[in-house]
Amino acid sequence: MQMLADLWNSPKSANTIGCSTTGSSEAAMLGGLALKWKWRERRRAEGKLTDRANLVTGPVQVCWHKFCRYWDVELREIPMDGDCLIMTPEEAVKRCDENTIGVVPTLGVTFTCQYEPVKALSDALDRLERERGLNIPIHVDAVKRRFSRTLRRARSGMGFPPATRKINQRIRPQVGPCSSRCWLDHLAPR
Repeated sequence: MQMLADLWNSPKSANTIGCSTTGSSEAAMLGGLALKWKWRERRRAEGKLTDRANLVTGPVQVCWHKFCRYWDVELREIPMDGDCLIMTPEEAVKRCDENTIGVVPTLGVTFTCQYEPVKALSDALDRLERERGLNIPIHVDAVKRRFSRTLRRARSGMGFPPATRKINQRIRPQVGPCSSRCWLDHLAPR
């Protein structure tokens, strides 16, 4: 850490303590913690228990296994099944309840590099909110492009044209590592 502090011209680099992250797993930990803390804050404000958090993910993203183990969150991973190797909105919604801190679709699933359907998932969670009152955020794990962005709610106009995968509207609320909200403007393959 002292070398990094020196690299960034910290006036007290010799006495610097802390850590740095360079990988997506660390970013996932921060995003997951933000989801859990926001959920816990909401539950406490409603006078409800906060000891049964769960997280819904697609298959084979090991960082979410680690997050759930380290931070006492039940992992509700959607398994690969036959020809379906990614999260589907139907399978995700089946695993959601009042203790779900978030749903994590991945853009670039580890084994297949497929993009999980963020727009369809957002629409399914909107329906779930209308029907059962569950407001569950999305955290997009964009490991294929080595970045993660936050997304907000939009009720219409969100599209994923297959040729470009452009996202130009906001969707469901999402809590990022810094509890920030921003736009995901473009996910075109480079």
